[in-house]
Amino acid sequence: MNNNLFSADDFTLKLGKTPVRLYDIAEVAANIHTAQCSGRGTCGRCRVLITGGDASAVSEEEKKILSEDELSKGIRLACFCEMKGEISLRFPERTNMQILGVSSDSGKSGFPAEEKISGNYGIVFDIGTTSVVGLLVDLKNGNRLSSTSRLNPQCRFGPDVLSRISHASDNEGTERLNSMIIDCINDMIEENCEYAAIPDNEIKKITVTGNNVMLHLLSGVNPSSMGRFPYKPVFTAGFSLPAVFLGLEKTDKAEIYFTPSASAFIGADIIAGILATSLDSGEDNSLLLDMGTNGEIVLFSNGTLSACSVAMGPALEGMSIECGMRAETGAVDRIWMEDEKILFHTIGESAPAGLCGSGMIDAVRLLVEEKIITPAGRMISGMVTLTDEGKKFQLIHTDGNDAGIYISQNDIRNLQLAKGAVCSGIMLLLESAGIKISDVKKIYLAGALGYYGNAESLFQTGFLPGPWREKIFKAGNTALTGAELIMLSATMRQRAEEISRNIHHLDLVSHHRFHDLFVRFMSFSQSTWHK
Repeated sequence: MNNNLFSADDFTLKLGKTPVRLYDIAEVAANIHTAQCSGRGTCGRCRVLITGGDASAVSEEEKKILSEDELSKGIRLACFCEMKGEISLRFPERTNMQILGVSSDSGKSGFPAEEKISGNYGIVFDIGTTSVVGLLVDLKNGNRLSSTSRLNPQCRFGPDVLSRISHASDNEGTERLNSMIIDCINDMIEENCEYAAIPDNEIKKITVTGNNVMLHLLSGVNPSSMGRFPYKPVFTAGFSLPAVFLGLEKTDKAEIYFTPSASAFIGADIIAGILATSLDSGEDNSLLLDMGTNGEIVLFSNGTLSACSVAMGPALEGMSIECGMRAETGAVDRIWMEDEKILFHTIGESAPAGLCGSGMIDAVRLLVEEKIITPAGRMISGMVTLTDEGKKFQLIHTDGNDAGIYISQNDIRNLQLAKGAVCSGIMLLLESAGIKISDVKKIYLAGALGYYGNAESLFQTGFLPGPWREKIFKAGNTALTGAELIMLSATMRQRAEEISRNIHHLDLVSHHRFHDLFVRFMSFSQSTWHK
């Protein structure tokens, strides 16, 4: 993965005479946006470029993770490197994330505001475990004015909701995570307003959606009750309060509305997604599938909405993959074989920097087809390299990085875990409704993988059953679109509340068949759907 894109400006700081680990310096940690392991030294994503100062010797752990080229340039890992005295650093540049299915160029939202609103503008946020997306809207006519997206800064304390819950349970952990997301939203409000050339005090409405853990942390409520049986959230109903109460100083006169959730792990984002797709008023036997860090599945059958949630891990967000990255500039999002050569496409037509989720799925499909890995996920080809860290297959050679972009046996394992979880959830949800795979008439794919991914790769790797090939609809960021509808319409807000109260939640934690199905569906094969 190419991590050699650093800012042009030096960050300087004066430390004491005793060496301090860089990751433990608040000002340094705040500028490391891609770290995932809370400084435990396992993710290799806290790279900094040292341009001045007294640094400790390169550790053996750093030598395993960083290439010789990186070390020669002064690149170190903040979780291992200690410094003292006056220091000078550079941090990785922020890159532009892809904003799913939302464009300020797309004009109107398609749903004008119904009520007379004081103030001209509103902004909606989809707060995901990995990414935060914001959309500025003209309340008078429904026009989309600007949109921005960032990595959720809480990622430095872990890539999934359970790690956030764990950190929130520590001393002052909830306050720390709350402060980070508030600062992020303040910055994004300022960025959107600057782009649209409007004063931020003209924003009178803010609507937020996301999974329930993220909404608890935004509101400053400890989510630890969702991390232990019986997994009860403090709140699920939608509610409003003045934005100033949360510390959103950029819009101190605005009202913020938290969209409703159904349970601890059927979040507000999936309720908003139901609205965006009109799932509950459309064709019977329709399914909404959002495959992200959490896999959320909703089925509308026999006039009833049923839902389940599975922990997929961050592999499909590109965050637990050795050469993984988010869907942003430089991410390899498509891979294919042509004339016995591996070809690829990157977001923004830029130099390849790493694999996002859709690129990872394409890569696995290709490796299975070329018999480099078995359907069971085991690397077997003579083209595989055996290293101290395990087996690896080189996909792309890149300039300035000895390692290039590769896929490892551990990456494949993480993808198998995600596949086993979401496929098991789909099957059990269909069984609970008493319907077969062939009975499903329409499937809405939401989220990053659903929007940018190659649907055929999902079928070839067995993520989706073959009979659904002609029934797929790419729905984009349904959470953000649904939250936009809620902001613009009192009727939609009421519908969201009704859906959250009436949706049936299928509990997979204690389901007697989940484990057996999970193991079965880990195979990259269509045959797993027919046993």
